[in-house]
Amino acid sequence: MRRLLLALFAGFLASAACAQSFDFSADRDPIARLDGKWRFHPGDDPAFAQPGFDDSAWPLLDSRKSWYEQGYPGLSGWAWYRFAVQLPAGTGPLALQLPPIFTAYEAYADGQKIGACGNPRAGAWVHVLSACSFALPGRDDSHPRAMHVALRVWHDPVWSTFAPGGSVSAGALVGNAGLIAEGMKLRGVEQAAENTDLLVDAVLRGIIGVVVLGLFLLRRGEPEYLWFALIQLFGGAEDVLEFVHQAFGAVPIQLDDLIDPALAAGFWVAGLCFIATILKGRRGFWFRLSLILILLSPLAIPLYWPGWISVPAASLISTSTVLPSQVWILATLFARARRRDPDALLLLGPVLLVNGFYVVANVVSALSQFGVIHGLNDAFNFRFQTAPFPIGLYTLFNIVYSVALLAFLIRRMSLSRNKEEQLEGQLEAARQVQQRLVPAQVPAVAGYSIEAAYQPASEVGGDFYQVIPRHDGSALVVVGDVSGKGLKAAMNGMLAIGALRALAAEQLSPGPLLERLNEEMTGSQDGGFITCLCVRISPGGATALANAGHLAPYHNGEEVPVESGLPLGLVARVEYTETHLQLLPGDTLMLLSDGVVEARNVHGELFGFERTLAIANESAGNIAQAAQDFGQDDDITVVRLEYPGMEAAHA
Repeated sequence: MRRLLLALFAGFLASAACAQSFDFSADRDPIARLDGKWRFHPGDDPAFAQPGFDDSAWPLLDSRKSWYEQGYPGLSGWAWYRFAVQLPAGTGPLALQLPPIFTAYEAYADGQKIGACGNPRAGAWVHVLSACSFALPGRDDSHPRAMHVALRVWHDPVWSTFAPGGSVSAGALVGNAGLIAEGMKLRGVEQAAENTDLLVDAVLRGIIGVVVLGLFLLRRGEPEYLWFALIQLFGGAEDVLEFVHQAFGAVPIQLDDLIDPALAAGFWVAGLCFIATILKGRRGFWFRLSLILILLSPLAIPLYWPGWISVPAASLISTSTVLPSQVWILATLFARARRRDPDALLLLGPVLLVNGFYVVANVVSALSQFGVIHGLNDAFNFRFQTAPFPIGLYTLFNIVYSVALLAFLIRRMSLSRNKEEQLEGQLEAARQVQQRLVPAQVPAVAGYSIEAAYQPASEVGGDFYQVIPRHDGSALVVVGDVSGKGLKAAMNGMLAIGALRALAAEQLSPGPLLERLNEEMTGSQDGGFITCLCVRISPGGATALANAGHLAPYHNGEEVPVESGLPLGLVARVEYTETHLQLLPGDTLMLLSDGVVEARNVHGELFGFERTLAIANESAGNIAQAAQDFGQDDDITVVRLEYPGMEAAHA
């Protein structure tokens, strides 16, 4: 009994250890390849679709090669393929899958139209880049039988000069409809994956372009940011269009003919202006000619639509219109690189790589289409089979180009920030000096009421005023304006005030004082100058004025006809004529800088002399505020003197 049980247990283990048996002939997927010899005939006849048509006299062509390569070079218009498929019994719903067939076609099964791929009507410009599948009509599948397939192919004459006609690759299948549909989905995923590098490049360019465009909106005075952003955005849009075209074949050829050249033109214009801006290239005749030709380049492609020129000729003309701009860009870069310009040295390699590759690849493509050269297109379409996605040579160059431009931009931003910090330091120093150009408090002068208003502009200028009492009871009132802005103007103003105070101690009248001050300032302005109005007021109202190119004063709201000499610091040994006034009790004298009359509103209109004259009797604060509210464009200085009379002053 023990031996019997052991034998039964061993038999059970042996049967459990046996592997499942598979039938190779019965368990295969119901899919068959249709690549091979198909019957072929040029021309068009509806009878060619019928299953009973005798095609035995038609030649056999390899379905994996175009009819151009098999005895029908340059053939365009209609042509037919026919083949038969032996279908076994019990296969269920079936479908037919066909590879790309140029340029479009209709499919028939047993004389019944089952669909179309592209638009095969005569004159319709289509270009099928992807495979198509069709459901086969229902049938009694209880018995095996033969099915006759006919393909009515249209090859447009527009493409016949260079694009091979008919079926050009393997991939024809027939079999289970579900498996065919699943295979088409996988084929679509594969096509998208093959071109994912374009999408990645587009996303990279888009992000960079949007960020840099934001920088331009913050720094509108630096147009290189705008051109850089447009390079990235136009290039990214081209990548998206190419991805959709290659991965899905969903872009109509006419639309592609309009959009792609326009995007390319935008890319080239932005690149040309970018180089011209950052290298300060001379925008002469060749620059303007290059710009015009780029803008005209999109018009070359549609010339083949009415048949005026061939597709290769249109492509070559479009590429030729870009050549002058590339010559200008590279010539400018080489010239600056020879001078060791760091910007040119950084950009020369990437620009030469991308722009040169684009131009040469397009010229080679056009010449290949003309039949002048053969086999070079594959070199320019080379793709690195990297995991998980392959990457094209041109896409790789574009990424290198974008990274190089980004490195250039970062370097430029760093240099710009350093300059800004230096300027901020200079402006702060200038503001500190500017505060010394006007007295902190107007000194009292016996017999006079003096009011001053000073409104500095946002940018440091060189307005100054001084009230200097003298030992004899008189006082000097001086208003001036130094040419220029910033620290230099403020320092020149300080130099003038120092000399003025030294000369005031010599009891000089306004005319001689300005003559001496001019001698002091001549040669120290480095091309600049100072306008200055000097007034001496005396206790009894006697007033003397001398003017060195400054605005005339206003006496009781009326402009004083004072003779104006040259500004200080321009020419040595200048004489300044004095004008004398006698102020009566209640009289006013107003001195101001050109920041009042040159105030400008948003419409570009000046405040002007008429408005100034209309408010000349108002207080210094009101006059300065009126000019500032109108639209301040420069420093505003107003000094108003009122002479109440000696009796009123002593009361």
